Formats: sequence, C-alpha cells, structure tokens
Amino acid sequence: MSKPQRLLSFYGDDFTGTTATAEALTASGVSTVMFIEPPSPSYLVKHFPNIQAVGIAGIARSLPTDEMDSTLGPIFKKIKRYKAPLVLYKVCSTFDSAPHLGSIGRAAEIGKKIFASKIVPILSAAPRLGRFTLFGNHFVAVGEKVYRMDRHPSMPNHPATPMKESDLRRHLSKQSDLGCGLVSVLNLEKGVKGVRGHFNDLMKKNIPLVLFDTLTEQHLNRACEVIWQYVEKEKISFCIGSQEIGFGLAKEWKRLRMLSDMHKNDARKADRKARNILVVSGSCATVTGKQIEWASAHGFICI
Repeated sequence: MSKPQRLLSFYGDDFTGTTATAEALTASGVSTVMFIEPPSPSYLVKHFPNIQAVGIAGIARSLPTDEMDSTLGPIFKKIKRYKAPLVLYKVCSTFDSAPHLGSIGRAAEIGKKIFASKIVPILSAAPRLGRFTLFGNHFVAVGEKVYRMDRHPSMPNHPATPMKESDLRRHLSKQSDLGCGLVSVLNLEKGVKGVRGHFNDLMKKNIPLVLFDTLTEQHLNRACEVIWQYVEKEKISFCIGSQEIGFGLAKEWKRLRMLSDMHKNDARKADRKARNILVVSGSCATVTGKQIEWASAHGFICI
C-alpha cells in the first residue's frame, strides 16, 4: 500500500463520542476535522488539504436497527470516497447497545460489506477512562471501584440499552450472526509477535469479527500496531472501537514517521487559546456534574 495522505476516516455513533475521537487524534498530533454531515471529497481538498483524519458525527447509537441500513449505508458510501485506508466506527467505551436499538452488530455487518474488510477488529476499551476488556468481558470503573459490566450500578438497568451481559462476544451474538474471535490479554502479554500470530490464526479460520482485550495502554498500543499492519496489507479497512483507538493508532503512525511536521503544525494551530468558550451539556452523569462545578469555580458563568 502506498503512503496515504489521509490516514483515517471515522463515524461516531453520537456527537460526544465523535468529538472525543477528534480530541484524541488532535492531542496526538494528527490533524483532524469533524463534520455533522459528510462533505464532498472536493470540499475537503479545497478547504482542508492537509487533514489526515476526517470525522462524521452521527446518531446511530439511538437508531432503531431497522433504520440503520438506510442511515449508515449512504453515509459509509460517502466516507468511502475519502479513500482513507481505515474507517473507524466509534462506539461508546461502555459498549451499550441492543438488538433493537443502536446495534453495534448490525453496524459491523454494514461496514464490513461496504468497506470490503476481510476482518473487523473491535477494541471497546478505554484504559484512560477506566474501561477495560479482559477475556472478552467488559469492566467499567466508577470512582475507585471497577465493576463487571453486568454488575455495574446502572448500566444493566439502562432504560434503552441495558447491559446485562459482560461477555461482549455473547452480547454481539444477539445483534449479528457474524462470529467473533478474541485476542486475549494472554496473547497481548506475548508482545506484538504473539498478537500477530494469534490474529493470523483467526484470519485463517475466516472469523469475521475479532475482539481485543485491553487492560493497559501498552495493550492498546500493541493491538493498534497489529491492526495497522493488516491495514497496510489491505486485509482490514473497517474497525470498531472507542476513542482511544485514536491514541493507539497515532502512536503507531509516529513510530512509522507518518505524521509530518506540516500536520503537526496544523494540530498546534487548533490548540490556540480561545477568547470565549461556550460549553453545552446534555448529560446527567455524576462526572459531568463535577466538571460543571469545577467550571463554575474557575470563572465560567453557569446557566
């Protein structure tokens, strides 16, 4: 594969998730732009010629499954025209979804077909946020406590997408007939060669989805290194995961010297101090409440 100018296109299944991915990429030195509707390729060339990552903020997290094809299909086909070697379907790091609503399994089916990805890696964890996957089971930190997803204080009783199953392979099996393999923490502990060897075995078995365990940032980086190796081999063109894939991929791109000074300068320009900032919150989460309290104590006018 020749060296691409644009490295990643991503679709976020909600607005905040898309901004989180854009933040991870930008903070890592990847020049990134985000839209609420896919622009034309000519628009990107004219207005953002040096951008290496393009994101589209979507609403798939709240879509009924029978509407996902008509919504995601046209958007994915437009994103495909950007000719990025990899497309990320960004999901929340709690992975909450259901067979009837916000189906990650159905999104995997649509993306795999449109982007012709031989295999679809899934990396749902976000160690920086206290979200971990171990032996296929998902865990979430609340304060200093870490809960298995099906024993989380609120997620099993979510009014729209209750997470009553912590094994993400079993969770996905209720949303899609695509089989799902696992690269476990034991494989990740063996280093990149160990991950690549097990991944090869899963590919030979024609397993279409592969879930990656992730406990630490080292695991994240190893997974992303292997994922990108298969992107370069043109075996992977579509993946699913949290915003922290942005950190892992950027680290690999830096290692391969794929981030030029030109793109780094673009990222620095986006980091200039703003004279005025407007923050809109639609969250009732405890963490958000603490953030609002901090803002109020540091000069923000709260309404």
